[in-house]
Amino acid sequence: MSSKPGQDTFVPALADALEAVALLERLEEGVLLLDGSRIAGVNASLARMVGEAPERVVGRLLQDLVTDPEGRPIAEFGSIEVAQLRSARGEAVPISIRQATPRLFLVVDRSRERMLEQEVWRLSQGAGHGCGRAPEVGPSCEQLAMVEHEIRTAITVVTGYARMLLDERVGPIEPMQRDFLEEVRRAASRVETLLDRLLCLGPEEEASDISGVRKPVSLPDIVRQATSAVHPLAEEREVRLVLSLHPDADALHVDPLGIEQVVTNLLTNALKFTARGSTVRVETGLEEAEEGELVWIAVRDEGPGVDPDEVTRIFRPFVCGRAAEGSETPGVGLGLAVCQTIVEAHGGSIEAVPAPGGGMFRVTLPVES
Repeated sequence: MSSKPGQDTFVPALADALEAVALLERLEEGVLLLDGSRIAGVNASLARMVGEAPERVVGRLLQDLVTDPEGRPIAEFGSIEVAQLRSARGEAVPISIRQATPRLFLVVDRSRERMLEQEVWRLSQGAGHGCGRAPEVGPSCEQLAMVEHEIRTAITVVTGYARMLLDERVGPIEPMQRDFLEEVRRAASRVETLLDRLLCLGPEEEASDISGVRKPVSLPDIVRQATSAVHPLAEEREVRLVLSLHPDADALHVDPLGIEQVVTNLLTNALKFTARGSTVRVETGLEEAEEGELVWIAVRDEGPGVDPDEVTRIFRPFVCGRAAEGSETPGVGLGLAVCQTIVEAHGGSIEAVPAPGGGMFRVTLPVES
């Protein structure tokens, strides 16, 4: 059966268009398409913000819907950090506007963003306790479900746009840009895997339930991938990353995404707490034990280190060490808990080693786990 002229290109183009429409409808952010000064299209999220059906929003003047914080029409429409959206109920919804193309804009509900930030912060404080103290009451299922939904939505958006750029649907990209976008996709995949494991941190879950798919992998490859993932943060903080990989500490039988997540978490912590211009080192080695041959991975930094009385407590969920309290980015106290859960699922161990002039975290894994 022969195809009609143009059919070979029409079908993929239609599939791309349908995929783009599906992505836009899944976005929690509002999407606004303009035709001059009038609204030519909106997605379901923006219609919900306005409080009207999409067809009642289309055709309206932009200035009737979006204003500056004082209620005045916006003279020049583009990326705007602070604006407001007039809802059908007469409310002024605080928004940010991010321009995607000359006609297409993302509209972010800033009140919703603040609610999520406050909820995550409240959970990290352990129902009113400061970071560094064990929470008396853990997050509820409803709270975790809300945070999970928000994170998965963000992952969908990041992955969708990265895929569109990699497919060059909006124009050609350079090799270096392609490398960066591939790293974005890999990071999004790691975050989704991490989210699955975060939800398994409850006391009723067994560590073996989250061990992932195990296969033979190269430990140096895992370390290099983790180092590549944190390289932008290292450059931003002007910290030098030094690898010292034992040539024989190579073969492992593990879940590669899980172990990479462990190394990435430890490197991120080291970069956050070490001073600018200093060095973070990653070392690997082999050792013999009664149960067989083990490999170890050590991440050393030149930061404040870990107090001896904290070496066990900081691996609990939602608990931060004292060094985090004075940090610019204290976190919520989940990274080390995730590391411990993944490592123990592989039959290994992780420890914080107090040392003068810096901190060190050491992971030990059986070669055949």
